[in-house]
Amino acid sequence: MGGISREGGFQHHFPTRRALLDAVFDEIWGRFRALLESNIERDAEPEDRLTRAYLHTNNASDAEELRTFSRASLALTLNDSDLLRRWAERTSELLPSDEAPTPEAQARLLICRLAADGLWLADLMGVHAPSPELRAEMRSRSGCGSSRRRPGRRRPRRR
Repeated sequence: MGGISREGGFQHHFPTRRALLDAVFDEIWGRFRALLESNIERDAEPEDRLTRAYLHTNNASDAEELRTFSRASLALTLNDSDLLRRWAERTSELLPSDEAPTPEAQARLLICRLAADGLWLADLMGVHAPSPELRAEMRSRSGCGSSRRRPGRRRPRRR
């Protein structure tokens, strides 16, 4: 959406409100996808890779630009059922379920993704947004993002 340099330039570049919303949506989606794909490519371990990449993408709360685009995506999709449908379709295509050997492992991965969504929303709203230290502790206790955890084995509790 670069190249718009003057007030009123939107009207020149986007003839309708729908065209403007579609362009904003495509920009937001493109940035999210690029960050997610970058996180996927950096992960050498194939098992649970998609979930780990999603966690890292949604956990980039220190990136102000990402927060700005996340707020915009939330506002856009909650107020436009077509954009919400498009976001859901694109997300499902980009993030199919991780292959998991057992129903328990599949459930763990889905819980991790849903927890990442909750953390993302908490960051956006400024509600219960954890410090970086607490965020790291939550990640270490969750079993999310670690493909080395064996099903049925629990981590010992700290005292």
